[in-house]
Amino acid sequence: MPDDIPGVTSPMVYISMLFSWFAWHVEDHELHSLNFLHIGSPKTWYAVPGDYAFAFEEVIHSKAYGGDIGWLAALTLLGEKTTLLSPKIVVESGIPCCR
Repeated sequence: MPDDIPGVTSPMVYISMLFSWFAWHVEDHELHSLNFLHIGSPKTWYAVPGDYAFAFEEVIHSKAYGGDIGWLAALTLLGEKTTLLSPKIVVESGIPCCR
């Protein structure tokens, strides 16, 4: 195992601005995360309970990508932090979305 795993053994800093977004994703190595807002206006975070992970992945596959790509490709894109989907669609699909 490498000595340095960015975001796991060393901290990551993200800088954003008004109306910026961050894509749906599972944290690196499926670990929990801690976020701290140093300055600026409060941000809104959304989360899906772990018990709904498979249902959420189905919604990502079918709604975010229209089922037009394979399961593995959809999960890979979810892991690469490139997937955008309104929390409203997640909730309408029967998945709790905590705000």
